[in-house]
Amino acid sequence: MPIQERVKLRELSAEDRICNYNEISLGLSEKELEYEANRCLQCKKPSCIKGCPAGLDIPRFIKLSREKKFNEALSEILEINPFSATCARVCPYGFQCEGSCVLNKTGRPIAIGAIHRFISDYGEYRMKMVDDDKKVSGKVAIIGGGIAGLSAAYELSRSGVDVDIYESRPVIGGLARVSIPPYRLAREVLDREIVYILSHGAKIKNNIVVGKDIPLKEFFNMYDYIILAVGASKCWSLRLSSNEENDFFAYSAIEFIENYMFRKKIFDRTLKILIIGGGNTAIDVGRISIREDLVPTIIYRRGKAQMPALPKEIEEAEEEGVKFKFFEVPKRAILENGKFKGIEALQARLGAPDSSGRPSFEVIEGSEHFIEGDVLVSAIGQEVDSEVLAGCDIHLERGLLPHDFGGEYKDKIFSCGDAVSGPSVVVKAMRSGLEVARDVIGRLKERNP
Repeated sequence: MPIQERVKLRELSAEDRICNYNEISLGLSEKELEYEANRCLQCKKPSCIKGCPAGLDIPRFIKLSREKKFNEALSEILEINPFSATCARVCPYGFQCEGSCVLNKTGRPIAIGAIHRFISDYGEYRMKMVDDDKKVSGKVAIIGGGIAGLSAAYELSRSGVDVDIYESRPVIGGLARVSIPPYRLAREVLDREIVYILSHGAKIKNNIVVGKDIPLKEFFNMYDYIILAVGASKCWSLRLSSNEENDFFAYSAIEFIENYMFRKKIFDRTLKILIIGGGNTAIDVGRISIREDLVPTIIYRRGKAQMPALPKEIEEAEEEGVKFKFFEVPKRAILENGKFKGIEALQARLGAPDSSGRPSFEVIEGSEHFIEGDVLVSAIGQEVDSEVLAGCDIHLERGLLPHDFGGEYKDKIFSCGDAVSGPSVVVKAMRSGLEVARDVIGRLKERNP
């Protein structure tokens, strides 16, 4: 029996999307959903489940969607993933479930992400409180209101635990709100899922910077357990020497994105934006710049094939007009009376593989040249803001929190999400939050049998 063609996923054209922040993916119609769900082979040993970091029973929710049982399908997904619609939009399916689909070898894997999105958009979000005999009592503070923190709050609060979430920003959502642009994740989708999570009882305390407004140690006597879910929202600083007396510091990519998402600081249109880095954050700075009538160029020290950004993000950025300069390494900033005018860069080439197996790079001496720009943005990596640890004898390990804490913090403080792993995909942060919450629930049960 011949394999049917995969449904063609509808998207806004580059021309239609560069002047707004509307979601690019348009989702499936009900007819397209029916066609695609019927292509699923319902494998006896589904490899797609192994490819899903959340461990969703993918054949099961596809089967339910065939039967138009969208509420039941979503209900089962929410037992494992409270950020169903969010993950359905931002997960890199090609590297996860769809990449593991047995039909992937034909080039026509099931459009699992699109089916998941349809279920999340049309199913009903029903509360998922555990049975009374399984509830536990206790009080837990969660520092950070991003994906990991909210996921932990969901699991704890639906189990009967009293949860307070401390968030430094005026709005909840963490980097999913701050740094994932709306063309990838519509804000009403994120808001809907946050409202759903909070309906289980967790309380929000906004505009409180733990470590500054309240020392972390104060929480010891207020709560049974503390979960640090602060994310990795501090960009690594890029400091360049210059042709003038002072060194020059690049603008933070996260700050750039946040300023545009909340309209805090807007650059004059047509300015040339030089973006240093090759990950998804660098791509997002470039694509936001296009939508704001800026002129972005992404500068990366290796080639296109070595970029850590998702291939689809790179492709869409190129379609929208973002320029790329590969095999370029910044050497120094060029200033004129203190004002940034561009960078002096060196050309580079690939070298031997580094410890990660990725080709290293080496600069080509004597290849100095000038790249003109008005604003320099650094997107070279992120780490935890250590301010939360002020007054505590806890130290970051390579810019991240330890998973286990010793000394007086042992069995009192836990950590999860990007703060532990470094910047990663939303679904892994979600799962990390659920796992630490289940650990805490287990400990509360032991204390209060």
